Amino acid sequence: MKIQYCPECKHQIESKGRFCMFCGCDLRKTPPVAMPEKTTEKPADIRPARDIPIGLPPDDDAAYDPNKRPLKNTVFGILLIIGAVIALVIGIVNSNKKQKGNYLSTGNSFSSVCRALENSGFTKVGGEEEENGKLTQRFTGGRVYGYPTISTIVTEEKDEITLSHYFSKSNMNTGVALAFMSMKGELNKQYGKPVYQADDNSYYSWEQNGKEIALMRAGDVVFIMESIQK
Repeated sequence: MKIQYCPECKHQIESKGRFCMFCGCDLRKTPPVAMPEKTTEKPADIRPARDIPIGLPPDDDAAYDPNKRPLKNTVFGILLIIGAVIALVIGIVNSNKKQKGNYLSTGNSFSSVCRALENSGFTKVGGEEEENGKLTQRFTGGRVYGYPTISTIVTEEKDEITLSHYFSKSNMNTGVALAFMSMKGELNKQYGKPVYQADDNSYYSWEQNGKEIALMRAGDVVFIMESIQK
């Protein structure tokens, strides 16, 4: 049975009443009206639901592209790549600095030089030794100016610290003469023009800020020695 409503005030009323109890409308002259029942049918133009990105209008089919990545993610990915490249460059630069052989500049103490060598990839051989008033520590496995060392020795005597790197022909793929001249070129860049060189070009020395540096060649062995006052 359909529910009856007053045609004037739209309140629900008794279907057998003569007058509306809310507004007094004469229902004999203006009969009550029946409101349509609710329907559960879906409109014909309702589209099936689909996933819609946040912020995109639901009916904007032209703008919706499920395969297109948001611009924010693209920018973030580019920044990550740039950061990785910068970190790689910094790592290479720091690695090259560790090969310069300038370990005495890290501090004028025996322990600081040994610590700098270990941080640069050198490995201690045994422990510290003391003989004739000299404190000595040996290392192996390092690289200086791109060439692997066969041995590195740190020595402390009174007020002076000496650091010596030894290279041999067996570790020089370029040959002893070429390696010797390559090291001389690197030392020239770092310390300037030599203050002394031997007539046979087998010995060069530099001085800078109280530090003495020597490059020597004896047969198939090359030496780089640095010494500084504490």
